[in-house]
Amino acid sequence: MGNMSKRKLISGASIALAGGVLTAAAGLASAQTAADIVLGEGIHPESIAATPDGGLLIGSIALNSVYRAAPGATTAEPWITTGLIDGGLVLGVFAAGDTAYVCAGGPFGSNVAFLLTFDLATAAETGRYELPGGGLCNDIAVGSDGTAYVSDTSPVGRLLALAPGASELTVVVADEAIAGIDGIAFIGDELYANDVTTGDLYRIDIAGGTYTTLTLSRPLQGPDGMRTTVDGTALLVTENAGGTLDLLTIEGDAVTVETIQDGFTQATGVAQIGNIAYVVEARFDVLFNPAAPPVGVFSAKAVPLPADAAAAPAAPAAAAAPAAPAAEDPAAVMAALMTDGQRLYVAQCQACHGDQGQGGIGFALVNSPVVSRAGATINQIIQGYPNHGMPEFGSRLNNAQIAAISTYIRNSWGNAYGVVTPAMVGQVRPQ
Repeated sequence: MGNMSKRKLISGASIALAGGVLTAAAGLASAQTAADIVLGEGIHPESIAATPDGGLLIGSIALNSVYRAAPGATTAEPWITTGLIDGGLVLGVFAAGDTAYVCAGGPFGSNVAFLLTFDLATAAETGRYELPGGGLCNDIAVGSDGTAYVSDTSPVGRLLALAPGASELTVVVADEAIAGIDGIAFIGDELYANDVTTGDLYRIDIAGGTYTTLTLSRPLQGPDGMRTTVDGTALLVTENAGGTLDLLTIEGDAVTVETIQDGFTQATGVAQIGNIAYVVEARFDVLFNPAAPPVGVFSAKAVPLPADAAAAPAAPAAAAAPAAPAAEDPAAVMAALMTDGQRLYVAQCQACHGDQGQGGIGFALVNSPVVSRAGATINQIIQGYPNHGMPEFGSRLNNAQIAAISTYIRNSWGNAYGVVTPAMVGQVRPQ
């Protein structure tokens, strides 16, 4: 959430939110081409998240609703418009497994804040969890064990958690010094949070209830929305005051900040599908100024990510070099991986994903946006998908076994995405 809106919340200011009409746009395009997603008028999108099927969820702070863009669509449609907090607002949205998570609250200054959960297939509400003592539920991330975390951007400065099967949120960290805690995201099992007020980036010690302030290569101006890149190795961050989309790579306590694109106006959210980042601008400057002319049609702006950025899908040829010496026959390497991969797939994966990758209890692996990306495939096997019943395999399979399974599913049933080597798995596996 932006600096301006946070100050208004703390001061208890109230505003009148303008209504809007969804504007349709004709035609469809691949979600991995640089095509903006048309949202409509008066939406003021504060957050955006990718869904497991390659679509998008968008939270409208002005219309107190959640929009959804189907995979490949160039327009978003209203998806959740009722059952939220009457007269309130929507901030963070997130999707994991079969669940959509929504940060919903009462009107500004009300100190009413909830984490809501919905079925991704039906939009039916499945849970309602009030932040203890109130606050401002701002953003969401889900860990590999299925625990959902939310940032409370209020004077108390909190990170809260909802464990699988729990009936209430619990406090992980509380410190007035991080009252601006905003975007949160995982790299492996490490949780990171940014601070929209101070510009800091924190590593959260979930078990210890503490945090470490990391050293940035350059200052961040109002860091807001934050998501893990699809290869699981870095963070994409929007600076709502700086007007940029950034890539953050972390080594120890040092963070390298690389600007991918600038020129945004109050960019508050980002989500990645394939090699495209989608950025939304909440435009609080208009939302909080009744005299300002309306923005017009809002969109999620498509930003092609550079091929050499960690955020882009892994490049199999470059990563494969350490594990496939020039003297080896590439066809023989592929054949060996496919043979081992088929055996391991039958033993470990087939019961849930089907003998032809058609899906069942687990997601279909044919034409899957995850399978098409080497880094995402590896990370999915390592981390699992607890909310959808998929266990983690990182502790039970070694790099060679994960490489074999990844190669098999990426090159079966009509898929043809190339070799995954043990070296590539080692690059993705959390250290």
